[in-house]
Amino acid sequence: MFKIYKKIAPFVLTVLLAVLACCYAAPIGIVPDIFNQKQYIEKFIVEGLADKGLITSFEIRDEYCVFMLKQGGMYLDFESDIRYYTETDDYVIETIEEHSDSIKIIDKRSSGPLSVFIAPIKAYFGRILTVVALIIIWATIEFCYDQHLTKKKEKEEKENQQNDKTGAVLTSNGKGGYTEVESSKVTFADVAGMEEEKRELSEIVDFLKNREKYETMGAKIPRGVLLTGKPGTGKTLLGKAVAGEANVSFISMSGSDFGDRYVGVGAKRVRELFDEARKSAPCIIFIDEIDAIGSKRSGNDDSASKDDNRTLNQLLTELDGFEERDNIIIFGATNMIDNLDPALLRPGRIDRIIYVSLPNVLEREAILKVHSKNKLLMDDISLRRLAQNTAGFSGAELENLLNEAAILAVRNCHEVITQVDLDEALKKVTMGLEKSNRVISKKEMEITANHEAGHTIVSLLMPTQSDVKEVSIVPRGNAGGYTWHNGEEGIGYKSKTEFKDKLAVLMAGRAAEEIVIGDISTGASQDIKVATQIAKNMVLLYGMDSDVGPISVAELENERCGILGEQKRDDISSRITNILKEAEKTARELINKHRSLLDQLVRLLLEKETVSGEELKKLYSEYISAVNAK
Repeated sequence: MFKIYKKIAPFVLTVLLAVLACCYAAPIGIVPDIFNQKQYIEKFIVEGLADKGLITSFEIRDEYCVFMLKQGGMYLDFESDIRYYTETDDYVIETIEEHSDSIKIIDKRSSGPLSVFIAPIKAYFGRILTVVALIIIWATIEFCYDQHLTKKKEKEEKENQQNDKTGAVLTSNGKGGYTEVESSKVTFADVAGMEEEKRELSEIVDFLKNREKYETMGAKIPRGVLLTGKPGTGKTLLGKAVAGEANVSFISMSGSDFGDRYVGVGAKRVRELFDEARKSAPCIIFIDEIDAIGSKRSGNDDSASKDDNRTLNQLLTELDGFEERDNIIIFGATNMIDNLDPALLRPGRIDRIIYVSLPNVLEREAILKVHSKNKLLMDDISLRRLAQNTAGFSGAELENLLNEAAILAVRNCHEVITQVDLDEALKKVTMGLEKSNRVISKKEMEITANHEAGHTIVSLLMPTQSDVKEVSIVPRGNAGGYTWHNGEEGIGYKSKTEFKDKLAVLMAGRAAEEIVIGDISTGASQDIKVATQIAKNMVLLYGMDSDVGPISVAELENERCGILGEQKRDDISSRITNILKEAEKTARELINKHRSLLDQLVRLLLEKETVSGEELKKLYSEYISAVNAK
C-alpha cells in the first residue's frame, strides 16, 4: 500500500491544489459573467423570501450572509458570490429595507481603515485551512512512510548481522577492545598466485563449511596455522581470503597489541581476544607478527621478560582450552619463525606451518595484472616482461612498483604510464632515487667508473653470476654508481662456489680502484659489509669452511653450551678474513688478466654514463672474439 501511495500521492496532491486554485481564482470585486448577483438578490432573496415574509432577520458579515427564517427557527447560510462585495452588500440592505420594515437587519461587517483587507482574509481563511490540511495530511503520510522504510531497513540489517554475522572483520584498538569494520570479502580469487598455499588452506575452508563430514571420518581440523615467509608475500591477505571463502568472522590483532607497560595486561588481552572469538564463532583469529608474543621464553628475572612469558603462557593455555565445538581457528603470521617458542609450534596448538614463498614469474605476472587494473598503462607495455625483470620481488613490492610508475607518469605529465616510467620506477625501488643534479668532479667520476667497471667485468667472467642489466656512474641513493644485476629465480639454494664468486664480484670494485688508480676509497664500504655477512654465514651457519667443519657455530652460541673457547673464536674470525682475502685476490687476478676489457668499459662509462645490458654483451663478445683471434 505504501508503495502505491508513494507513486500516486504527489500527483493527487497536485491535482487537488490545482482544482482549489481554479475554483477560487476569481479576483475580488469582479462579478463573474455567468452569474448576475443583483438578479440573484431580486429574484431569490427579495421576491422569493422577503416579499413572502419568510425572513425574520438578516445578518450580513464580511464573509457570508445569514437569514433567520420563520419555519422552525432554522438558519439558512448563504455563502454565494454576494459575500465580501461591499457594493453588493449595501444593495442587499437597501432592497430588503424597501420591501419590508419587519425584517431586522444586523450589519457586522468590519469597519475602519483595515476593513478592506480583513474581509478577504476572513473569506479566504477556510480555503487556506483546506490547503494547509491537505499539505499536513500529505506530509504526515510521507513521514510515516519514511519511518516505515527506516524501521524495515534496520530490521533487515539486524537480521543480516544475526544470520550473516560471518564475514565481519574485527580489528584490535590496542586497548583490549575490538572495532568491527566492513568486511573486505576477500576470497581466493583475489589472491594472485600462491596456488599451493591456497590448496593447503582450502581444507580449512571446507571444514568450516562442512564440519560434519570431517567429524564423521574422525578427522580433526588444525587448531592453529602458521603462515611464514618474507615480508610482503601476502600472509595477511591469505588469512582474510580463508575467512572470506568460509564466510566466517575475521578477528585481527597484531602481536604488539598485547604489550603494555603494566604487568599482566598482555595475558588479560589474550583472554579478551579468545572471549570475543567465542562470541563471534565460527571465526578466524589472525595474529600478525606473532613472534612479538610467541618468542622463546627466557630465564631472565627482569619484569619485562616475566610479563612476556606470562603472556605466552596464557596464549598456550587458551589454545589448549579450545572446545570441540568452538569452531575457532587461530592464524599466525611471522617472518621470524626461528624465534618462536617450540611449545607454540607443537601439534595441538599450531598444527600446520605453511611457507609462503616469493612469487615466481607467472605469479608475478598475475599479481601485476591485479594491481594494474586501475592503472592507465600504454598498450605496448608487457607485464610478462616486467615480471621477468622483477625476480625476487614480493607482492607488496610489485604493488609499490606500479604505484611509483603512476606517480612518475603524473610528474612527467604523461597521459598514460609508459615503459620509460616503469623502467625508472624499477630503478628507483631497486637502487634508490637518481641524483642527476649532483655536482661530481672528474676524479670522482673516474673512481666511480673504475669501481663499477670492476664489478661488471668480474661478474661477466663468473659463470655462476646473473647477467648485468645495466651499469652506471650516475649516483642513486647513497651510492655514487651502480651495477644492476638481473634477479634470480629459484628456491634460494646457494652453493659454496656461488658464494665465492659473489664475494669476488663484491671485492672487484675495490680491487679495480687499487689496480688502476693506485689507491682505495670509501666507495667499497657497503660492498665490504655485504661480503663480510656472506663470509660469516658461510662459516657460522652453512658449515662451508673445511677448517671449522660442518657445524652451526651460531646455534652453539645461542645454546650457550660453552663449546667454543677464545682460541676457537679467533680461528673462526681468521677463517672469515681469509675467505674475504681470497675473494679479493681472485678479483684482482681477473682484472689484471682482462685489463683491456676494463679500460674499454671505463671509457664507455665516462662517455655515456650509463651502459645497458645489450651494450655490455656486445662489448664482451667483441673482446672474447679478439682474444680468441690472437
